[in-house]
Amino acid sequence: RVVATGASWREHLGPKIPQPSLSVGLIAVAVASYRLRRTQHRAHAPSFQVPVLAEDDQILIVDKPAGVPCQASRKGGDSLCRRVREQLVSQKGSFQDPFVGLVHRLDQNVSGAMVFAKTREAARWLGAEISERRAQKEYIGVVRRWGFSDVQILRHTLRADGDGTVREVPPGSPDSQEAALECQPLCEGPSGVTVLLVRLLTGRRHQIRCQLAALKSPLLGDPRYGGSGSDGSRRWIRRPALHSWRLGFDHPAEPHVPFQAVAPLPDDLCALLSAVSIDPEYVLERAMEAGSQGLLVGDTDASEVSRAGIEKKGGRGSSANRARRSTSVL
Repeated sequence: RVVATGASWREHLGPKIPQPSLSVGLIAVAVASYRLRRTQHRAHAPSFQVPVLAEDDQILIVDKPAGVPCQASRKGGDSLCRRVREQLVSQKGSFQDPFVGLVHRLDQNVSGAMVFAKTREAARWLGAEISERRAQKEYIGVVRRWGFSDVQILRHTLRADGDGTVREVPPGSPDSQEAALECQPLCEGPSGVTVLLVRLLTGRRHQIRCQLAALKSPLLGDPRYGGSGSDGSRRWIRRPALHSWRLGFDHPAEPHVPFQAVAPLPDDLCALLSAVSIDPEYVLERAMEAGSQGLLVGDTDASEVSRAGIEKKGGRGSSANRARRSTSVL
């Protein structure tokens, strides 16, 4: 624009203002274009590299860090969607916003595996996988105590309050939803702290946190649902001790082969496990063994716990116990 209007400046200001030549104008345009590209590149540079677990032209599976919301609560706010989009732009070197399809969510303070769709077709396929409950979601959670030695299927009726807190309500209550999940104990520390493998059978807000609290077995580090800070866990973890460990689904591209990704345990969860004399590597070994058996829904050995049957069934199993130290911090 400066080059184009240089002649008019000369007419108004007189001969003392030299008229820019064509070569000078091209140089100015080139410099301005370079500065614009550099500014745009800085604007699209990711503020935080999100660990990628798997990626192709259809899907992107990332290891979500705790503390980052999936979607921003305000315009321009930080979110996992924004970080993923910025990261894709930075990798491709393009200034066009890529398609980033959010097909499911994790709570802000929960870490672990999440899948994004990179095309609209993949978003429709993954959305159907999740809504029709074909996708497999496995979590690793740490609770203060657990009164069962075998697999349990938990069924509760839940309803969200105005402040977003989810509570158990009687069946048939207005605006309520049925929630079900499967819990399998992996190992137990000397103080009774237990690591659970949790499989979602329904997808409800704060479902795992609320259902475990309903059994008087809240997640460590979760004061909103009964995990009091007085349990001593705040020294190692300041969020719910819950991690989305494994995510499985049929791939959007034909022939739709089964696909899965595993997210490693985060540092704060490993520190918590070590503090209660539980070996994080052993937790992963047990989780791999349990995961290879698949979903146990319908298994005759799986006991069901409903709202009317919260009392403990069965004793604490010793086969899953493994302690590396004789004392417990908690």
